[in-house]
Amino acid sequence: MLDNNIDQDSFTSNLYTFNVTSQQWSIPQIQGNSPKRRRNMKSVIDDSGIIYIFGGYFVVPTTPQEVMFNDMIKIDINTFSLSFGSTQNGPTRRCAYTATLLPKGIIVYIGGYEEDGNSIVDINEVFLYNTKLDAWSLMNANNINSI
Repeated sequence: MLDNNIDQDSFTSNLYTFNVTSQQWSIPQIQGNSPKRRRNMKSVIDDSGIIYIFGGYFVVPTTPQEVMFNDMIKIDINTFSLSFGSTQNGPTRRCAYTATLLPKGIIVYIGGYEEDGNSIVDINEVFLYNTKLDAWSLMNANNINSI
């Protein structure tokens, strides 16, 4: 988050809330271990108030300059508690993918970049994360035109 007063990253929080009634931002107190900072990831929120964030990357001033992630972060907005979901059978480290939550609690992940940030993920490789079972599965599309 950029601090406009000093024109630098403030590193104060990974999560902010916005009250639409008061038009005010705030930093909630999160229970659980904070994940490492990241960007270029997508999130979805289910009907019970759990935000799911997968992967992403962080640019660091060392070599290698990018650190990619393949973790599943879960934030419950009702209790402001953070936990991590399963990564077993999940995708490789990646960013810039699409994430779509289906009505039955399945998150569909398609595309993106993996590992080094330059390798494009095969669009026929579709990963599914079952939010109810905390489990990953892989579905291969037969025909790219069908997607």
